[in-house]
Parts: sequence; structure tokens; C-alpha cells
Amino acid sequence: MSEKRSIQDIVPPARSKPIRPRLNEDTHPSEESPKLPLRTKRTRAKSGMFGMLGIALAVLLVIGAAFALVSTVFHRATVTFTPYVFSVSVAETYAIAPDGENLSYQTVSFEETRSKNVPSTSSQHVEDRAQGTVTIYNEYSTQAQRLITNTRFEAENGLIYRIKSPVTVPGYTTSGGKKVPGSIETTVYADEVGDSYNIAPNKFTIPGLAGSPQFDSMYARSNASMTGGFVGQKAVVEEAIRTQVINELKSELDRTARAGLSDKVLADQFFLSDTLTVEFIEQPDRAVDSGAEITVKAVASAPVFSDAQLATLIASAGGVSFDAPLKITNRDQLMLQIEKTSGGALASLVVSGDASLVSIIDTDKFVREVAGKDQKSVGSVLVRYPGIKDLNLSVYPFWRQTLPENPSKFTVEFGE
Repeated sequence: MSEKRSIQDIVPPARSKPIRPRLNEDTHPSEESPKLPLRTKRTRAKSGMFGMLGIALAVLLVIGAAFALVSTVFHRATVTFTPYVFSVSVAETYAIAPDGENLSYQTVSFEETRSKNVPSTSSQHVEDRAQGTVTIYNEYSTQAQRLITNTRFEAENGLIYRIKSPVTVPGYTTSGGKKVPGSIETTVYADEVGDSYNIAPNKFTIPGLAGSPQFDSMYARSNASMTGGFVGQKAVVEEAIRTQVINELKSELDRTARAGLSDKVLADQFFLSDTLTVEFIEQPDRAVDSGAEITVKAVASAPVFSDAQLATLIASAGGVSFDAPLKITNRDQLMLQIEKTSGGALASLVVSGDASLVSIIDTDKFVREVAGKDQKSVGSVLVRYPGIKDLNLSVYPFWRQTLPENPSKFTVEFGE
């Protein structure tokens, strides 16, 4: 018979261990581990506000960068100059001379050489001296000055030329209170043989007058080249062939020499078209392996005047008193004529007509001076340019108060 068990003998099975430990009896419920707080509406509002501020700050930075870019890269200025303009009726005769006190001129020349080879029949050795025409000037005295045979004339490169007969140079005269030197033309010959004496138009001193008062006041000038100097084998060419080739070379040279002289004259200078001369110099025919080399040199020359100097004289004749330089804007509408002395030297320039004169403004220099300056300080520069009647200055972008530092960022215009 089985043994009876009491209720006390029945032991309940052991419980599994709880997932969370029980709180100690001493632990207060408030001391439990803190839970993550829930996001409230107020927190979300603050976060949105900071986001908007960040976006606004980014936009401001972009705008600032664009502003700086426009202010720097696109910084430009336009300067509009208004010059003074005068209209003067003129009918005057002005004495002219090289380095003259009234209206001066300088002889400008341009040389071009062309050659062509042709058959030859023979050759011969020659030694020739160069020669040419000079004009002798007398600014020393109103009395005529006599120069004897073999008087030396020294070119600017030191080469010596002589006259073969005596000459008497007339004394100077006065015109309008200005000295007009007396002058006479004569032929001079190189002191030695050779082509080194074939020089371009030149100024000559007279060494024999060194140490005397006449030395600085008597001199000579050539308006054409010295020619003919040669040492070497000279080829002999049939005359008909030589003549044909010479004419072909001259025709080609005439065009190029005239164009070359025009290009050589500066923008503020001018010459009269009828005073431009082209001199053709036939060089000795040289013997070469293939026969003969025929060579022609063309020398274009003209007396060149200063436009500003003539404009000032015209303004003075018309009663215009103006301190700044002037230029003539309608010179081709004026009557201009050169008069010569009995000896062939240039004596005067006759001018008549209604001249339009305008003040000269060195715009490049002005721009360089104002570059990088504050707009308010431009006036201090403007006072140094009396030729400017009015000035208008526009700066882009409009908020820039200073002018561009780089002169290439300026646009120059002229107003009426």
C-alpha cells in the first residue's frame, strides 16, 4: 500500500530566474535607470529655427561671394573726355628752317634696295668716290660768309666730304622777328673711295670753323643720299638689257619707298605730298658667278613738320590764347605751300583757310594716373590736364567708389 504524503511534503518545482532583478527592498522606485526623454514640440521648434538660420547664413555667404566677384572681376570704368575746340581763319606765311625758332622741320627718309641678275659680257675693276648735294646755312651773321676750295664737311658718322670750288653763303634775314638763315646749295665729294661714303641724308659740321663763333651757326644738310662710291669688279652689261631692268626696279621701288616713308612719319607729324621726293640711285653693276647683278636703291625723303607746332602758330595768329597743346583736325582742307630760296633751300610755309583746332589730351597718361584712386580724388589729377574741357566718369558696378587699378579696364570715349 502506498505511503500517504501530506500536503507539506509536496515541494513545488523551482521557478526560473527573473529577467530583471528584483528591486532591493531599500531601493526607491524613483532611483530606477532614467529612460530616454520623448521629443517635445518645443524641442522640434528650436531645431527648425536653427535649420532656417543655417540656410539664411549660407544664402548670405553665397550673396557675399557673388557681390565680391562682381565687384572685382567686373570692375570697369568709362572715361569720356571733352576737349577744347577752336575755329581760326588763317592767312599767314611762316619762315621755316631745320631746328628753326619759328616753324622747324626735319628731313625724314626711307631707303629701299632691289637687285636682279642678268647676263654680262665682261667686267673691270673700278674705284669711285661718292658725291652729293648739300645746302649750307648761315645763321652767324647778316653778312655773307665765304668758304674756300676743299673746305671739309663732316657727317654725323665722322665721314669727311669736300667742296671743289669756293662758295659764298648769304647772310641771315629776319621774318616776323625770327631769324631765317641764309643758304646756298653746292656739291660735295667723299674724301675717299668706297661705298661706305654712300650715306643717307645727313647733317654736316664744318671742322675748319671749330673754336670760332661761326662753328655752331654755320652748317650744312643734305636732302638726298650721297652716291657713286664703289671699289670692286664692275660688270659690263648690254645697255638695252640694263635699261629694261633698271626701269623695272625703279617702278617697284617707287611704290614701296613712298609707302615706307609714310609709315615712318609719326602720328603727330605731317609732310606735304608734293614735297616728297624719290631719288633712284643706280649702283655699279657687280660681277657675280651667274653674270651681273644690277642694283637700284630708292631714297624717299620729305621735310616733316610738327602738327602741334603749326597749330600753336595758327592759334596765335587767330588771337587764341591757350596753354595746352593743340592739333589740326582738318589739315587736308587748308592751303599749304612751300616756298624756296633762290638757292633751292626751303624758306617758308604759306598757310591759308579755316583751321579747326582741338586740344591734345594724353588719355593714356591720365588713365594711368587715376587708376586705383578714389573717385573723389580725380579732381586733383584733372587740374594737371588743361586740355580737358569736361570729364565724365562712369564706374561699374555702381557701388564701387574706387577706380580699377588696371588701366586696361578703362574705356576711353570723347564727347563734343
